[in-house]
Amino acid sequence: MKKRKRCCRCGVVKSLEEFGKQKHNKDGRHGVCKLCTRASNRARYRERIKDPEWRREYRNRHFKQRYKITHDDYDRMFEEQGGVCAVCFEPPDESLGEYGRLQVDHDHETGEARGLLCRGCNTGFGLLEAVWEQACAYLGFS
Repeated sequence: MKKRKRCCRCGVVKSLEEFGKQKHNKDGRHGVCKLCTRASNRARYRERIKDPEWRREYRNRHFKQRYKITHDDYDRMFEEQGGVCAVCFEPPDESLGEYGRLQVDHDHETGEARGLLCRGCNTGFGLLEAVWEQACAYLGFS
């Protein structure tokens, strides 16, 4: 017989698999189901993202983990590049909000940041990097 449990938040009785694992509870599961937990996390994120200070700290953590730079390093790189893409020299598209912001170009092997690129150049550069060796071999430059 499958064990069942009532979610503390929505009150619906569900199978234990619909609850996240938690060692210290008798049944080894959270008291709130996964669906309610996800909804709560999304709501909390939507509230926090409105706070500019929290958003800056969030980006700082992201930059440190992924590119080994801080938000201040990003701002410095932005100023050094004159506020434009390092490849096409176009300014970021402010109408796109966060998506229009210049993206950190980095070496995927070392994680080292190289510069800031617009979305189009960053995507194109990534695709070019993936086929560069094959293109050189095709053209006889290998």
